[in-house]
Amino acid sequence: MQGRMVGCLHSGEGNSTWSMTAGGRIHQHDCFDDIDLMSGIYRIIGVPKNYGLVVNLHESLSKLPDVSEIYVGSPVVCSRRGESAEDVLSCLSALDVQSCLSGRWFKLTNRDFNTYLLLSEKGRTGDLSSSVYCDHAVSGYAKFMLMDQKSAMDLISAVVDPRWFCSTSRPNRTSIVERYFGLTPLDYKKAWSKHAGHHLFHTGRKPSLGLPSVVVKRALLLTSIVYRLPKESFIWDELRESSANGLDLTDGDTIRRACKLTLNFIFRNWLQKKEGSNFEFDPDKFFKTKKWNQRYKLAFVEGENDA
Repeated sequence: MQGRMVGCLHSGEGNSTWSMTAGGRIHQHDCFDDIDLMSGIYRIIGVPKNYGLVVNLHESLSKLPDVSEIYVGSPVVCSRRGESAEDVLSCLSALDVQSCLSGRWFKLTNRDFNTYLLLSEKGRTGDLSSSVYCDHAVSGYAKFMLMDQKSAMDLISAVVDPRWFCSTSRPNRTSIVERYFGLTPLDYKKAWSKHAGHHLFHTGRKPSLGLPSVVVKRALLLTSIVYRLPKESFIWDELRESSANGLDLTDGDTIRRACKLTLNFIFRNWLQKKEGSNFEFDPDKFFKTKKWNQRYKLAFVEGENDA
């Protein structure tokens, strides 16, 4: 990075955008188009308010004659700083992205751009949103498990970049993302007992006990996704294979295991598609049923080997 201009960007209120360039000068711009962009290296935190900013920056820099790089960081990077744009920019400018934050920062690739474009379109209808989703790394795996597009979009939005949840020392472990979604027995017990009774999802009623914690919200999100899976989804066959007394969909631990299976399938397959990740999804270890193991290999492995 030495010798190249390093800029930091963050979205403000309304359409405003804040920038910090070399020398620590901070500027507020009424809109993104007011920024006089130069080729160089840019840093942005991957929070919802910045999804559109990532898209605009990527598209604008691609028109410049010299190659630029965009690094998008996990929201936890500046989570302990103040929430003002000035605080965030000050935090970004002081970080050693390359060495001190391994696993928290990644250079934006075309595949990553697809995620931010998809999330910036989330909630809209039209050909663009559907087209971007079909090109996303998760869409094929969601289709395989019969997950609808809305559920897949919700899961993509909650994770954004699976590499942020990987331990650099143990890259094959998924305990970090499982804790993030409240899937430890204790956390999920709280979610289940207070908010996640199956009747909430079948009747459309919302919990009446006030706003749950962020972790419980994520657990509820994943629970609702699982309940929307049709009975033909491999998730239920896999659970039956390991359940001696059959499936009880009113049992919290059964649904927690369904949530873990769903999350791990999407997360692990998404992760292996990411540049900079050495992770490989092993269907022989994941699937307990021979039928779904073979179907997965036919859908995803044999085609790649032929190519």
